[in-house]
Amino acid sequence: MSVIIVTSLVVLVIALLYVIKVLLSKGQDFDKTFTIINTIIQLLLLSGVIVSALGYFSSQTQSERKKKELLTEDNWLSVYRLMNENADKCPRFVRSLVYPWQIPHHTAIQETPTDDFAAVQTIAFSIFQSMQNIIIYFLYYNVDDNLNLWLGSFLIWARSETLRTFWENNAVMYDPETRAFIDLLFRAAREHPPNNVKDLGKLSELVCSSEEMRALFQSHNKSPPCFKLDVQMT
Repeated sequence: MSVIIVTSLVVLVIALLYVIKVLLSKGQDFDKTFTIINTIIQLLLLSGVIVSALGYFSSQTQSERKKKELLTEDNWLSVYRLMNENADKCPRFVRSLVYPWQIPHHTAIQETPTDDFAAVQTIAFSIFQSMQNIIIYFLYYNVDDNLNLWLGSFLIWARSETLRTFWENNAVMYDPETRAFIDLLFRAAREHPPNNVKDLGKLSELVCSSEEMRALFQSHNKSPPCFKLDVQMT
């Protein structure tokens, strides 16, 4: 709101200065004083334009930052929050959503005879919604973001055979672009299972630059926003 107020005041000042300049320019005889005043007015006009532009771009930058924060909250943190909340109800499924090398050896998960179907379903559909939101975000909006980072999380989740079964039984409910995207994730996770975080980074690059991914983006006259990840072994 403060940016809008400041920008409005600057615009008002610019308008007043312009009116003064026009009125002064009506005279016939000008001395050096007027020349100085005229120069000052022009400089103020220029500075006003610059301030307005800076205010606009600052507002845009803040908006983009907020959008990315919400995107992360809605499509990444919220999924892990669901997994944590339902870990006791469907421990086998939750465990299947991570690679063994991601789990500390001292971590113990209480096993149950069967996972609660409702809990599994809640997490599964949340993951599918997250995947759909992200591919739509990248396909339909002009964004300066790294698709690889999202692929890293999605490829971890896609290792789960239970999640794959849920997808095969419910894929028909999703649009063709989402189906193509999620099918690609499951296929890549099955054919190229990573053994460590470095392999995962390479796999996300492979998926991002694949023919299938390029075809998805080319239908929107775009190229996949793939960036090489500098992933180190830990």
